Amino acid sequence: MRNFFSWFKSGVQNKTSWDWMDLIIAPLLIAFLVGIIEISNSYRERRLASRINNSQENLNKQIKYQDTLEKYLEKMTDLMVEHQLLKTNKPEILSVAQGWTFTALTGLDSPSKKFVLRFLYESKLIGYPNAEKKCTTRIIKLNRADLKNIDIADLGWQCVNLQGADLRNADLNDTNLDNSDLSYANLSNANLNNATIDKAFLCETIMPDGKKSKRDCK
Repeated sequence: MRNFFSWFKSGVQNKTSWDWMDLIIAPLLIAFLVGIIEISNSYRERRLASRINNSQENLNKQIKYQDTLEKYLEKMTDLMVEHQLLKTNKPEILSVAQGWTFTALTGLDSPSKKFVLRFLYESKLIGYPNAEKKCTTRIIKLNRADLKNIDIADLGWQCVNLQGADLRNADLNDTNLDNSDLSYANLSNANLNNATIDKAFLCETIMPDGKKSKRDCK
């Protein structure tokens, strides 16, 4: 026992300040580095989990949009084929078509809304220039339809009924809107570069600069 204490005392006395720093600081430094690594790993795991959650949410949204779009197209096709939507004067049929369209546009993203509008236009439900360059009957109304941020640039949209539609921040670049009804539509911050609207109907239309056009008001 006496030999042990002599060895311990001798060892302590022979330690320099650098030796003591090694003994104290080295373990602390190792512990600090281990803590940093654990924190970094935890942060990466949280970011990965967040990305996975966001990806899943986006996927779920896309599935929902696709499902809504398919159901809408199926219903509208049935109305056109089975109930002669383009020719009927039955108010109940017209009301159903109007309601389905408004509901679908409310629950879709911008690309899906563009698809709906192209379907309506090519099906001649929101106006279409006939062989004599006259507008066909506008069956579906888009009054107060949510079309914000929609990209319908470069399309020929003559005779379209966009009366009262919300087209804020929409991209209408190079779009031909001759003989289209834009009365009461909201075009705030919309891109109308090179758009053809000379023959469009503008009354109480909120233009891109925020001012109202009363050009065609009677």
